[in-house]
Amino acid sequence: MLSRPSLARASRTLAFRSTRPFSASVAAREHFLDANAEVFDAQVAGDRVTLVDFYADWCGPCRMLTPILKTVVPTSSPDVNLLTVNTDNEQELAGRYKIAALPTVLAFRNGKVVDKFVGVKNQAGVLAFLAEVKAKK
Repeated sequence: MLSRPSLARASRTLAFRSTRPFSASVAAREHFLDANAEVFDAQVAGDRVTLVDFYADWCGPCRMLTPILKTVVPTSSPDVNLLTVNTDNEQELAGRYKIAALPTVLAFRNGKVVDKFVGVKNQAGVLAFLAEVKAKK
């Protein structure tokens, strides 16, 4: 249980965070959900790490993984982007990267795949994967 000074400090912190305007954030990013080939090509070309979640609406494990990725890669992340690609709608893009199982997450930097995983990972697993990707230069 929090002591009264800790509780008061936590309340002030939460009040500050809840009243801070979004536009004041240092590096606000968006998740690029349901990206098409044009958005995909533009986003993976940069030097920022980009996680691409290849999924399908009918895929149960995909529906479990996407919320975890959104939590691990917040929209305010200064160094990681998140894209989701619906393989039913973007079959050519899925074919380009030989996506054979869902969900598949590819990590890109400078337009090249630096790592990947297939299947569902829990939050700790995704954080570990992201740390490994960030460590690769």
